[in-house]
Amino acid sequence: DRLQAASGQLTDGAAQLTANTPALTDGVAELTANNAALNGGARQLTSSSDRLNDGVSQLTDGLGELKKGTKELADGSEKVADGIHTLDDGAKDLSKGEKKFYKEGVSKLTDVFSDGLDDTLERIKALQSDELAYNSFSGKPDDMDGSVKFIIETAGISSEND
Repeated sequence: DRLQAASGQLTDGAAQLTANTPALTDGVAELTANNAALNGGARQLTSSSDRLNDGVSQLTDGLGELKKGTKELADGSEKVADGIHTLDDGAKDLSKGEKKFYKEGVSKLTDVFSDGLDDTLERIKALQSDELAYNSFSGKPDDMDGSVKFIIETAGISSEND
């Protein structure tokens, strides 16, 4: 009984195989016809795989360079921060120095000039006035021309190189 049932199934399977043989034949023919395209695709896949491997290698190298550059950037940032602190300290020192220069230098010069400058300006104006215009030291007749020059002798000035 089992043998007959299996024999029936075998007969049905053989009939099905026979019925589907043209489709199988067509599939094998199509596979054969597209074998060249399939081989070309396989070669292209291999070539692309090599290019992908090269790209991955370049990416790995680039990541190493990026890591190195990131460390250099971090080190440089620390140096910039240190420089900013130094600059800040220097600016504070400069400000203190400017205040000291004004207090000990400029203000004293201003005091000297403001006290003596008015007097000096008055003397210069007086020397330029017509009242003090000399054309003779000891007197001269009106019909003669003359001029007076004063020579003032002072102590010599020496430079630090002398």
